[in-house]
Amino acid sequence: MNELYNYINNPNDPIVNFNLGLFYEHQEHYSPASTFYLRAAEKTDSLDLRYEVLIRTFSCYNSLGNRNHTCESLLKQAICLCPKKPEAYYFLTKLYELKSDWLNMYTYSNIALDICLDSSSFIHPVNYPGSYAFLFQKAASAWWVGKPFESRQILRLLLDNYLDKLDNYYKGLLESNIAKIGLLAEKDSVKPYTKNSLNKVKYKFNSMETIDKNFSQVYQDLFTLYVLNGKLNGSYLEIGSSDPYKNNNTALLENKFAWTGIGLEYDEQMVQTYKKHRKNPVLCVDALIVDYEKLLQKYFPYQNTIDYLQLDIDPPKNTYEVLLSIPFDKYRFAVITYEHDYYIDMTKSYRDKAREYLYNLGYKLIIPNVSPDDRSPFEDWWIHPDCVDLSKLQDLPNIEKTTTSNIETVLFN
Repeated sequence: MNELYNYINNPNDPIVNFNLGLFYEHQEHYSPASTFYLRAAEKTDSLDLRYEVLIRTFSCYNSLGNRNHTCESLLKQAICLCPKKPEAYYFLTKLYELKSDWLNMYTYSNIALDICLDSSSFIHPVNYPGSYAFLFQKAASAWWVGKPFESRQILRLLLDNYLDKLDNYYKGLLESNIAKIGLLAEKDSVKPYTKNSLNKVKYKFNSMETIDKNFSQVYQDLFTLYVLNGKLNGSYLEIGSSDPYKNNNTALLENKFAWTGIGLEYDEQMVQTYKKHRKNPVLCVDALIVDYEKLLQKYFPYQNTIDYLQLDIDPPKNTYEVLLSIPFDKYRFAVITYEHDYYIDMTKSYRDKAREYLYNLGYKLIIPNVSPDDRSPFEDWWIHPDCVDLSKLQDLPNIEKTTTSNIETVLFN
């Protein structure tokens, strides 16, 4: 063991002490590791080394668990020693995150963004991802301290300007957090329809005047009814049912137009709520492992054309995997709304994969990149040309597949 041999010969050398501490830390012997780290700090005049020693000693105590007070103290000592170095701030915000101490997490993220320089030059690198981490920490904590607008603003900033800098861990966090809270407040992301808007609608269908309100997030139910001209007694397969009414694409179809169908939802509590309020069945299942041919044979035994397919689960990879599981060789769907979540897909690949797949099956993309605003494309709307009256589609705009479709502009005057 060279580290111990070097220490025997040079017990007062701070670097030798540090390296021996590092050796013990790697062996998960955290007590002797901390001892030699602190000896290194005692025997050096270098602020940089003392700072690194405090970070490494924090790492040892953090690995032991249940040492929050000591860990917090070590990190604050490091900040006092070198207040413009970022690593101690970062680990401190992570410590506060584990304790759900959102105000301190927000405070120290803010301070770090204001005063910290680039990462330090360490003898042995620590797991500090970079300054963008403070933006994410600030966004996450802002949500919990009553600043949802600021939280969404920062997430949008990360998505637009930092995507090429994020490591895979933070890409995953960014994607999942945007999926949970969205980049828009509900009043901006949900586009409700009421009878008062009838005169503004560009594309009308039979019995539309009888609709008092809809339930979809951005008019998916109205689009489906338009393509099928207000069809009664239609059929649907709803993958990702979620709430029985809020942002639901089939509630209007079922309640007003007597459609029947089957829904799939992973959240058991949501399924129970759904069953209380809706007539058509919903199954509590993992959509990724369903045998869709057997499912469709059971619920649609006498038909091979189903009027509407909703594909809406998270993340984009899962939605695509479900798409591949649908037996398109045996069943056709007149209308498909496919949620690709392109705006938060860190790979920027699943939308195009899904499009190629559906194009090859003979489906036609009618409205691409549906968005509640001008920059959040999350869904494609498709039809099968053999299952709909194509004359209904002649008036719809011809939209380039790379264009973001602000759905308010597309469907309303």
